[in-house]
This record gives sequence, structure tokens and C-alpha cells, in this order.
Amino acid sequence: MHYTGLSSSEEDASGDRTTRYFDANGRVVATENATGQFTRSRYDGQGHTLEVEDPHGNKSTLSYDGQHNLTQVTDALGASSYLDYDGEQRPIRATDALNHSVETDYDAQHQPIRARDALANEVLSTYYPTGMLDTLSDARGVETTYEYNTLDQPTRQQTASQPPVDTAYDNRGNLLSLTDQAGATTTFSNDSRGLVTTRTDALGYSDKGS
Repeated sequence: MHYTGLSSSEEDASGDRTTRYFDANGRVVATENATGQFTRSRYDGQGHTLEVEDPHGNKSTLSYDGQHNLTQVTDALGASSYLDYDGEQRPIRATDALNHSVETDYDAQHQPIRARDALANEVLSTYYPTGMLDTLSDARGVETTYEYNTLDQPTRQQTASQPPVDTAYDNRGNLLSLTDQAGATTTFSNDSRGLVTTRTDALGYSDKGS
């Protein structure tokens, strides 16, 4: 494991800090939680993640095809899941360790429009001409709609007749506030680079990122 000394950290409202460490290529090679436990990642020369080791020493391995597509993930117990692709390198089938598969269909713009599981349950999607998600209908037929601003940032998400989730931004596109379905608003402060520096919830509790 090679560390460059570069790291970033964030602290939540409880004072718990998470720190990420990077290699010379800017890839996260280790994540340290508030109790000092590490999750580590190993890469090949092409930047593919080959192995992830959790704080308990459990390792998952990842495999890729000649087109750099992820094709297999095997956990510490030897259970594997698989991904299949079509000729345009789009994932069309995901199969878990129990051999349950989900198949995906696409439109002419390569956007996923239908996901179908082994029980014929379907999730359907539609899109705006800009390519942004417009509606998403789950297997029960419950539809969620999405709205965006002129920068294609999400401003409203509403599921059926439930209250919406609203998001506001400043004129530079920086996140200012998020109001959930209960009407509770979280506000955000940003630095000159547009990075979130403080999050304040509806009760007035704040946490900081760095």
C-alpha cells in the first residue's frame, strides 16, 4: 500500500471523523473511520479496483473483461456475482450469488428504460430531451417525478401524492438547502471552490467537511 500523504477528512455532527488516503494517481487506497479502523483498496496498472479489504480483513476481489467492464465480484466467502454486457458495452444482465438475475433494456440514447427481474417485476424510466431522468415507476407502479433547474441540477423529487423533496442552489450552482418530505430543511455553506464546508440540520446542529 503506497500513501502519498494526501488525505481528506470530514466530521459529522457527533464529532466522528472519516479520513480518506490517496495514492499518487488520486485513487482512494484507504479509508479510516472514527475508531481507527481501515478499509483498503488495491488497483492494477490500468486503475481497476482489484481488491477491497474491510476492517475485519475480509477481502472482495473484482474482475474485468478486455473492454475494462466489471464482470465479476467475489466476496470473502467465495460467493460471486456477475455482470454481462451487450455489443455496445452496456450492462444488460446482473446475476447475484444465488443466481437471481435482473435484465436491463435501453432506448436509442443508451438510457436504461426497463429493468426486469426473474419474477417479471419491472422498473420503468422516462427521460427529458436533455437526458435527465423524468419519471421512475417501481415494480408496484408507484411513480416518482423529477424536476431540474437550467443547470440540470435536481430541484424537486416527488413520489405519487407524497410531499416533495426540494433542493435550492445559489446562482453559481452551489447547494444551499434541502427540504425533506417532513418539511425539515438542511442548509449548506460553501467555500470559494464550491465545496460544502458546513451542514446545518433543521434542529440547528452542524457538522463540517474538510
